Amino acid sequence: MSASPALPPKRRKPITLGRILLYAFVSVTAFIWIVPIAGAIFASLRPYTETVRDGFFSWPQTLTLDNYRGAWDQGDIARKYWNTAVILVPALIFTLFFSSMVAFVCSRYSWRFNIVLLSIFTAGNLLPQQIIIQ
Repeated sequence: MSASPALPPKRRKPITLGRILLYAFVSVTAFIWIVPIAGAIFASLRPYTETVRDGFFSWPQTLTLDNYRGAWDQGDIARKYWNTAVILVPALIFTLFFSSMVAFVCSRYSWRFNIVLLSIFTAGNLLPQQIIIQ
């Protein structure tokens, strides 16, 4: 039987003014980011009349998905999702296919402009297609 060595105790980092300011900044930023999202979620889950009566940041009395049903039906969201899928899937397949071919050639063969060509293809994938078409 062998005894396992004890682990040395972990040393805590000292609390400095910079660390306190960092935590304060991150906490305030998280609060500023989360409050509008929480307000939008609460507003979407309750009737509009309740939002008008009690205010935007009040606690919801009744939760309902009627706003989502109305948006789904009135906005014809199902058809728009289908149109997006019809465009997205082939474009994604072609992009991945041609990008992998270029990456293979640039990684296997060493020639003068292989890094330039790979950089151009990578930058092209980062640009939205609407900018390229114009």
